[in-house]
Amino acid sequence: MPDHSVALSPAGFGKIFLHCFKYPSRAVTGFVIGKTVDEVLYVDDVLPMFHTYTQLVPVVEVGLEHAREWAKAKGMEVIGFYSAPASNVDRSAPSKFTESVMKLITSTYTGRSLVIQVLNQNIKLGFTEIPYKFYSGDDLKNGRTAESGICKIQYHSGGALYNIGDAQAPFERVREAVKDGMARELVDFESHLEDLTCDWTAETLAKYLTQNVAPLE
Repeated sequence: MPDHSVALSPAGFGKIFLHCFKYPSRAVTGFVIGKTVDEVLYVDDVLPMFHTYTQLVPVVEVGLEHAREWAKAKGMEVIGFYSAPASNVDRSAPSKFTESVMKLITSTYTGRSLVIQVLNQNIKLGFTEIPYKFYSGDDLKNGRTAESGICKIQYHSGGALYNIGDAQAPFERVREAVKDGMARELVDFESHLEDLTCDWTAETLAKYLTQNVAPLE
């Protein structure tokens, strides 16, 4: 498979971080929402899913169906999965469970897919680089867990792509969100099942993360 780029939106970048920040000692998981355009995987949003039932396939299957319906209504698709191990677990490569979830995702989605693996040790307010690793879904399917197939990580905002190398715009917005207590406002699908009035898609949070994020120079 040819190399391709990943383009993160402010919402996609920030919601993963806040989900992990809210549950610092737990594993958390969620679905990656987006599309592929001209060899670029656009991560337009993510849907935070679980913080307790992170290893139960039947529960994930239910969540996946809800995520697919939401994404379809937005003109997008579930293109991948993000996973953060519990804070005391050092895991930088996708787990066997993550590989199983990707098989579920790609059973109906045939485009390029993505796994975002969170580096929990980097989930802290003073972070200065992207605390995630990116893996091609095709590589996982073929038994390869190296970060092959991903040649560049970019940032997209307002329809334009920017180099995320030393990007401080999305980083600073996430720091502001943490300081403003927005992690407490994030509700994942698991919490939604306990209180159906809670918005598990975190659309309000996505708008917050997108506001006032200046393009990168």
